[in-house]
Amino acid sequence: MILAQNGCLYYSVQVNSKEECALLARSEFDRLMKEISGAQVFSPVNHVILGLSLEHGVTEECLTDLGTDGFRIVVREDTIIIAGGQRGLIYGVYAFFEKFLGVRYLTSEEWHIPKRSVVAVAPCDVTEKPAFLYRHTFYHDAHNPSFAVPNRLNGDHMRSGSFNRRSAGDVIKYGVGFVHTFDKLIPDSMFEEHPEYFPMIDGERQKGMFRQRCLSNPEVLAITIDKVKEAFRADDSVRIASVSQNDTAEEGFYCQCPACKKVLEEEGSPSGSVIRFVNSVADAIKDEFPGRFIDTLAYRYTRKAPLKTKPRDNVIIRLCSIECCFSHTFEDCDEVLSDGRVRNQTFVEDVKAWGAISKTLYIWDYIVNFLHYLTPYPNMHCLQKNMQFFAKHHVDGVFSQGCGDMEYSELCYLRAYLAAKLLWNPDCNLEAHAKEFITLYYKGAAPMVMQYLKLIYSRLEETKTHISLYTDPNPEYLTKELLEECYKCMDRAEILADDEKVLRRVGLIRLNVDYAYLLLYPSEVREEREKQVDEFMAKMKKFGIKSVQEGADFDFSYRRMKAIVVK
Repeated sequence: MILAQNGCLYYSVQVNSKEECALLARSEFDRLMKEISGAQVFSPVNHVILGLSLEHGVTEECLTDLGTDGFRIVVREDTIIIAGGQRGLIYGVYAFFEKFLGVRYLTSEEWHIPKRSVVAVAPCDVTEKPAFLYRHTFYHDAHNPSFAVPNRLNGDHMRSGSFNRRSAGDVIKYGVGFVHTFDKLIPDSMFEEHPEYFPMIDGERQKGMFRQRCLSNPEVLAITIDKVKEAFRADDSVRIASVSQNDTAEEGFYCQCPACKKVLEEEGSPSGSVIRFVNSVADAIKDEFPGRFIDTLAYRYTRKAPLKTKPRDNVIIRLCSIECCFSHTFEDCDEVLSDGRVRNQTFVEDVKAWGAISKTLYIWDYIVNFLHYLTPYPNMHCLQKNMQFFAKHHVDGVFSQGCGDMEYSELCYLRAYLAAKLLWNPDCNLEAHAKEFITLYYKGAAPMVMQYLKLIYSRLEETKTHISLYTDPNPEYLTKELLEECYKCMDRAEILADDEKVLRRVGLIRLNVDYAYLLLYPSEVREEREKQVDEFMAKMKKFGIKSVQEGADFDFSYRRMKAIVVK
C-alpha cells in the first residue's frame, strides 16, 4: 500500500476510538507521515482506521487480552487499522512508524525520522502487549512524554512536554506519595500528643528521620485508612496508594513493642508487621475502590517474605534489589559475603518467595551508581538477563532507577532507551538496539564510542570485578592505562564528530573518564589537585550537570570532590 508519493498523501484517517489518546494518535500519525514524505496534500485513496473496525474483524473481543497497553496493527489492501486500549492506541501508532518506516525515538529531543520519496507498507497483522504491566525507567529525560510515550513507559513521573500525559492515555498514577510514605501518613508532628504511634526502640518511643511507625496501633491504622481513602476520592485517576516504610538501612528503627515483636516472632521477618498492616488497609478500601491497589515495599529489613501472611489481592509488593551486585546478573553472581552468603542469591530467593504468595509483584531495580553518577559503570550487559529473570518469575512491573531528576549520569540516554526496550520485551534484540542507538546518536563518532565501551566492558570481564549501587571507582579494572586508552578513543571521536551537538555528546563521555581519572589518579601535588577539581567542576557547569551523586546539588558536589581528591 502506497501512503505517500510525489508530494501527496494517499490516505484519510477515521477515528473509531473513545480513548483519550485518539486525538493525539491521529495528529501524530499525520505529523510523522508528513515529516517522512514531505507531502502536504491529501488524496484519500487508502484508509487509516484508529480504533475498532468490525468490517475487518478488529472487535472489542479481539482486544480483550491486550489490556490497557497492548495494540494490534493490521494492513490489508487499502486499509490500515491500529487499535488498542487506554494507551495501546497511541503506542500502536508510534510502533507502526518504528516497525515499518524506520522511525526511532532515541531521546525526548532526538527522533530519527528517515526521509522517503515513496512511503509504502506491506500487508501484515501484528499484535503486541508488554511483558510488564508497569514500566518505568527513572531518568530525567525519560520523564518527558516525548520519550516516555513513544517508548511505551507508563510510570507516574512523566511530566509535561510537547504534549501532556493525560492526552497520551495517562499513566499508572500513585497517591499519598510514590514511596516511603510513613512520614506522610503519620508525621513527626504527632509525636508530642501521640508517642504511641511511633516505634518503640530500646524500650522507648522514638521519632526522627527514618524511624518507622507502630503498626500494631489501631489508631495508626485508622489514620492511614482515612488518608488513603482521601487520596482516592480526591483524584479518580489515582490507581495505587503507597503505604510504605521510611527509607533506612537500619534494622533497629522499626517498632519493637510487645505487640509488634509478637508479630515478628510469628512471621519470621519484619515484613510480617508491614503486610498485616497493609492488608488491613487494603481490606478497608476494596469495596469503595474496586480496581485500586495498596503498594508497599519489600526493602532492606523487610525484603524477606513473611512465613504466614500473604498479601491481599489488591496489594502490590515492590521488592528492591538494592543490596545486589550489578556487574553480574542476579542468577550468575558468585561474590561471597563475609557471612558466607552469595550476594545475589538471597535476592533470587526473595523474588521466588514473594512471587509465590503475591498476586501482583513489582521490582524496584537499580541501574546507576548512587555515589558516583559520572563514573564508568559497566552493568548494561546484565540488564537483559535480569529482565528475563523477572519475566520468568511472574513479575508484573519494573521500576528501573537511574539518576531520577538529575539531568545526567553516565550514558543515561543510552541506558534509558535500552531499559525501555527491555521493559516492553525482555527478549528483544538488545545488542541491535544498542548498536543502532549509538550509530544514530553519535553518528560519525559512533565507532569510537563502541570501541570505548568495548575497552571498559572487556576489562571488567577480565578482572571479574563486582560493583554495587555504592561502589567507588575501582582501580582494579579502571586502571590508569585503560583510562588513557579511553582518552584516545575520545580524542578520535571528537575528530569524527559531525557537528557541535555530537561533539557535546562525546564530551559527556569524556567527562565520565575525567571523573574516574581524577578520583583514582590525581596529581601528587596538592595545589595541582585543587586546580584539577576546579577545572572538572567548571566542565560540569558547562554541561549543565548539577550533581555527582544522588540527592546532592552542585555546591555539595564541589565540596565532596575537594574532600576526596585534595584531602
